[in-house]
Amino acid sequence: MAAFVTKLKFHPIARALSKSRAFKNEARKVANAKFQRAKNSLINNFNSHPVTREIEAGPEADNSSRTLGGSGNLFTFIGFFREDNPVEMVRNALQRHIKITSGKFTSRKDSVSAEFTISAPTTEDLASVAPMPWEGKSWVKAIESGMSGFGYYMYKRSEASRSGHGLQIDKKVRNGGFKPVKYYSALFRKFRKEIVMS
Repeated sequence: MAAFVTKLKFHPIARALSKSRAFKNEARKVANAKFQRAKNSLINNFNSHPVTREIEAGPEADNSSRTLGGSGNLFTFIGFFREDNPVEMVRNALQRHIKITSGKFTSRKDSVSAEFTISAPTTEDLASVAPMPWEGKSWVKAIESGMSGFGYYMYKRSEASRSGHGLQIDKKVRNGGFKPVKYYSALFRKFRKEIVMS
């Protein structure tokens, strides 16, 4: 879990008030409001990302992420079972694990500040809630690093398919490969940028 510090700075005139409960509560309110906006933004951006929307649409989705050149979709290519909801597992992890501390207040002669530690899952942290159905790596990470087997992937209805659509066959049916795209790592970087208070 990544942890990083963000800081609120106050005018030195606030030094006389900095030890009061009311001052600290107000500072926490400001920090929490900014934190919640950034957290909501991250989750909303995750929800609206083409990869998320495509996987959440299930085995009959269009390849709106263009990672497969329009052939089939990510849900069937990755090999999820029809009843799986892989996106919900990641969404729940973001809701649970993005947190802020109550703050550490510091008062000096020429400055007053409050430091808040933010914790949030990285792409690597999400591996435990985003496993590939057929190998050990994380599908969240694989979206960015690449996946093999696209040349042997056929999108068609089949009882032999986990999802009911999509098969890996023995004969190569196309050239080219899976096109990686920036996904959670880009959303995470944006979140860190938004949460910085000073």
